[in-house]
Amino acid sequence: MKYRTFISAAALATGMLGAAPVMADITARQAWDSIRDIGQSYGQVITGTATQAGDTLTVSGTQITMDMAEGRMEGDLGTITLTEQGDGTVLLQLAEEHEMTMTVDPAEGETMVMPLTIRQTDLKTVITGNPGDLDFDLSARELFVLMPEMTVDGEPVQTGLNLNVTRLAGQYRVDGVAPRRIGADLSAAQASLALDILDPEGNGNARLSVSAEDLASRSTSTVPEDSDMADMNAMLKAGFTTDSELSYGPVSFDFDFADGADTMQAEGTTQGGRFAVTMNADTLSYAATQTGLDLALRGSDIPLPEVTARIAESAFRLKIPATKSDEMREFGLLASYKGVEPGEMVWSMFDPQGVLPHDPANLVLDLSGLGRWLVDFLDPAMATRMTDAPPAEIAALDLNALELSVAGASLTGQGSFTIDNTDTSGGMPKPAGKVKLRLSGGNTLMDRLVELGLLPQEQAQGARMMLGMFARPGDAEDTLVSEIEVTEEGQVLANGQRLR
Repeated sequence: MKYRTFISAAALATGMLGAAPVMADITARQAWDSIRDIGQSYGQVITGTATQAGDTLTVSGTQITMDMAEGRMEGDLGTITLTEQGDGTVLLQLAEEHEMTMTVDPAEGETMVMPLTIRQTDLKTVITGNPGDLDFDLSARELFVLMPEMTVDGEPVQTGLNLNVTRLAGQYRVDGVAPRRIGADLSAAQASLALDILDPEGNGNARLSVSAEDLASRSTSTVPEDSDMADMNAMLKAGFTTDSELSYGPVSFDFDFADGADTMQAEGTTQGGRFAVTMNADTLSYAATQTGLDLALRGSDIPLPEVTARIAESAFRLKIPATKSDEMREFGLLASYKGVEPGEMVWSMFDPQGVLPHDPANLVLDLSGLGRWLVDFLDPAMATRMTDAPPAEIAALDLNALELSVAGASLTGQGSFTIDNTDTSGGMPKPAGKVKLRLSGGNTLMDRLVELGLLPQEQAQGARMMLGMFARPGDAEDTLVSEIEVTEEGQVLANGQRLR
């Protein structure tokens, strides 16, 4: 919904971004007509009174509106000028300030009205291309988005929202022939967000400030004709695709919440990161990486003056089929957190004598496989359908990597299983395959936990007996290995010994 709203609104209000300009003669009138046609293809209505004087087209009283599945967007863009520059290009200039209003009115839940004031300094947008196929090349010294307050079910709520982007530059391209192809590139030296929300009843408030440097984004999309972003499932089947990426440099953030005696403060920094999203009729994937996260927490529910932690590297990736299919498709999940280091104040709570190694911890889970949706899970109608039937089938599941290392102990593993969905005699689809596990330093860790009083001796003995049933000694000291296998006949084996 937001994607479609801002595609042409931003092209109109800020010029947006895109692929390298294609030089061709275009008049101011053709540029204005093309902007309106592009907006109409996304369900927007852009109106204004256009007057031509020489090389300049002045559009006064410019309004933009768009009805959405659960709300409406409307804006007053004031006066716009489009000036032919004598080299086949058109310079688009906007008022330094204009107003937009976003209304969210869901069938269930609160109605929110968000009035936005958009200000820009030294915005320059040059339009090139052919009628219908436009390239916008923009630069701006600063861009501000302000929302002092909003209303929730008619009640005013102070928000104090202030978004500031500096040294904005980019290109944006829209091809006029359906299906439309959209390309975008954008960079900014810095972006900062401040948010200050007050409880309307005066019981508390929450403040958030975030600052990021060296931002860059790129995206390519294909948008079919008569698109309806409210039905993403239909869009995908009609040929909608998108591939986008956002990278950022150093980030700092600060959060403060207070409600009477209940308080929470959080602050931190990161060195940088990246987000990426790909969506088409076959695949929906999301990926995020981040480096150098330092975090500090304080609050009324935290039993220490301050809790600190550091994560050297983190990564998350999800890949799943996007639509219902008769064929099995690839899926995957990666969650990786490396170099996790609680602060020494945290360690002092349960290890005051330093019995445990304080080495950074690692957690990695990497899964992949083959599966398919039995339903179109992105279909809006699915939200109202209740059924006991499973929504998906999995034909293969691979454990590509498992790693958990903490306090001197390490568990690793790999494995692979196939799943027969035609055989549900046991109440579930029938799996077959094996997983290999290796535990290093486990006994030493249990001894240290017993020494600290964190693990009772009898529980440690019980855990060793259980490990003895499933594992055998490895080729190194304090190492256990295990191979768990599920056979085609339904037997469960541990290192060749039948358990079931």
